[in-house]
Amino acid sequence: MEQAKAYTAQLFSQVRIGRGLHKGRNMHKSFDSNAEFNADSKFESVMHERKGKQIVVEPTTIVTAAARRAADHEFGSQATDFKLSLVEAYSRAFTTALRGKFAQLWYIDAFAGTGERTERVPATHFMGTLVTPEKVIRHRGSARIAIEIQPAFDKLVFVEKKPRAVRALHELREQHLGRDIEVIAGDANREIPKLIQPVNWRQIRAVMFLDPYGMTVDWKTLESIAKTGAIDVWFLFSLSGLYRQAARRADGIDATKRAAITRALGTIDWENELYRPARGFFSDSLPMERAVNIRGLEDWMHRRLEKIFPAVLSPLALKGERGPQLFSLFFATANPSPAATGLATRIANHILKTGISSQIYRPRRPFASAGRR
Repeated sequence: MEQAKAYTAQLFSQVRIGRGLHKGRNMHKSFDSNAEFNADSKFESVMHERKGKQIVVEPTTIVTAAARRAADHEFGSQATDFKLSLVEAYSRAFTTALRGKFAQLWYIDAFAGTGERTERVPATHFMGTLVTPEKVIRHRGSARIAIEIQPAFDKLVFVEKKPRAVRALHELREQHLGRDIEVIAGDANREIPKLIQPVNWRQIRAVMFLDPYGMTVDWKTLESIAKTGAIDVWFLFSLSGLYRQAARRADGIDATKRAAITRALGTIDWENELYRPARGFFSDSLPMERAVNIRGLEDWMHRRLEKIFPAVLSPLALKGERGPQLFSLFFATANPSPAATGLATRIANHILKTGISSQIYRPRRPFASAGRR
């Protein structure tokens, strides 16, 4: 494990701020207890092989026409780089540890985007004279990163509902005809359960990346993932979205917002647990007010996830320089095996802590969102 720690530290120390990073996941997961026997030693040997190699992500060299047309969002924030680096690190460790332990290792991206992301670098001027023109740098997105993971995943599934992004993913698949890549066009809340429920997970393990726009992951979708007992999940939860929807006063939450919150949190009890009567001389007649701050909402969501997943790590906060926290990046494992959860959480915890201590994530302005891929 010391080799693993050294490799993880190297990965983060070599990241170039402002450049595209990688996607990462941990190694662990779903093992049966007998499959864990030599996972640590195998992981260490692979990490030793990688020692000394520089790991940096250069701008994408192949840009498909569909991807260019679909790139109507710019994802260049440092938080995006950081998020993708964690998922990539975990994915490499996951396939390293479990290769040969199970018949197949899958990667599932429920909000796959186009396979790339763009970073717009503004023009610079001096005394009214143009010094450098504006340029757009294209980086690997989560789908392309997943394809490039070594040891490779046996199967990759990309789910996306935007037609232009779906076309870009099909073009990406055509560049890798020797790989088992499935592109599913549709809403993740409908397509993910359809994909995973019929699968016999006895000899299959998977990593899933949930990186949605806003609060669009239904609780029922999370439940279906947890029931597999075989999927490790990195889930970017829109804490700012919940904060906005769950207004300070309960009477400010209309029916639409109330339904959206219930769909995302999976219970109608959230209002009773998060709101209390306002203080005053006539408290019986005063409206209910939210009794927790944004950190309290995060803690509450953490406890909710622990009700369905055997292990959930403390989330990583992603926030702007001066604004409140915007996102919480959760890691959860569906495997109930103590050996599997123990290994998963050790590796995921180390990757998270190493990334934070390396200080590669320092919020900067502007920061409107954590960005997608």
